[in-house]
Amino acid sequence: MRLQQETIMEHDKEDEAQAAAEPALPSQPQVDMHGYAIISVSSGDGIGKLFKGLGVTDIIAGGQTMNPSTADIVKAVNDSGAQQALVLPNNKNIFLAAEQAAEVADVPVKIIHSQTISQGMTAMLAFNAEADLDDNQAAMEETLSTVVSGQVTHAVRDTTIDGLEIKKDDYMGLVDGKIVITNPDRDTAALDMVKAMLDEDSELVTIIYGKDATKTDADHLAAKVQELDDELEIEIHEGDQPVYPFLVSVE
Repeated sequence: MRLQQETIMEHDKEDEAQAAAEPALPSQPQVDMHGYAIISVSSGDGIGKLFKGLGVTDIIAGGQTMNPSTADIVKAVNDSGAQQALVLPNNKNIFLAAEQAAEVADVPVKIIHSQTISQGMTAMLAFNAEADLDDNQAAMEETLSTVVSGQVTHAVRDTTIDGLEIKKDDYMGLVDGKIVITNPDRDTAALDMVKAMLDEDSELVTIIYGKDATKTDADHLAAKVQELDDELEIEIHEGDQPVYPFLVSVE
């Protein structure tokens, strides 16, 4: 998803200075939310800033290893002082808590069933503060299928999943929640995962690097991706997220 008006990074040898500079995060827009609160579940300061830049009003800390409770979500909604709220779980394991919160919160709440950070951010691009709650839910849900989400993480034990033999400490590449790549080398796993995500219609790749990766690592991955297709537009952001060295989206 395009998180600011200009491309964050195009890996162009003619602009090495730009490639070396840390991209500015989008600032939170000063807009009239028309009584809306938009609550997103995520971990990582950088990801939180990205969501705020897209219009999210409140962040609940949580993710794959730390799911917020129904009470956490209810509190965020009620404390917001809003007249209505949208919740982005960004993980299917949080759907139930979010749906239960919607039933007992003080104001009307709709859930956007985002399963990944990438889906949540893409959904935010469809939010219209002047639309009603049902219309926003429909429009934002419709965007979820327009983005391919990739996650790189490491295995905590030996296992076999969907015919893939995975060794402890191997890196796994998940595409839309399914493990498609495993490799002892993180960067190889990440690149092979992106290859599995791309098709002839792909235009934009967004890389968000976490606590266990550096901008140099992200730049290296982006350069390798650019070699696959020099017409791809590539964005890089610092997410600070745990568990996943790289979160990647393809549109």
